[in-house]
Amino acid sequence: GCLFKSNNPERNVMSVNFNGTVFCYNDLVVAGNISASNLNPYHVAGRFNGLTQTVLSTKGKHSFVVQRTSVGFYKCSWTAPHPDDANFIVLCQGEGQPTSAWNVLSNANSTTLANTSTSVSFVVRDNNFTSVDGIMNFAILA
Repeated sequence: GCLFKSNNPERNVMSVNFNGTVFCYNDLVVAGNISASNLNPYHVAGRFNGLTQTVLSTKGKHSFVVQRTSVGFYKCSWTAPHPDDANFIVLCQGEGQPTSAWNVLSNANSTTLANTSTSVSFVVRDNNFTSVDGIMNFAILA
């Protein structure tokens, strides 16, 4: 490895280990861009058409599939378990088809609609609380 030290006062500044790990002992200020494949803050994230069960976009660390169990009921699944088990944070939004006011419930109960470490369930209703299909966007924090 390699160890960088300051001389006034003498202290460790940065070390590079043989395995490639870099450790900074204080603040890191970067004047350019930082890129890394593991900086994605989402365990699973994407956009899907609930009526056709088509994944339109996936942006998380893990891809997903969607299953429509009935009108307005969706289950998104992935293979890598979430580190927080079923207690993850999920954000979701329904695109206003056919109306603009949607209610989206996640982890609706402790049976088949409950979230697991490898799935999330959504129940989608319009402003009259009628089940509706449409396009959904969601993100689960890593």
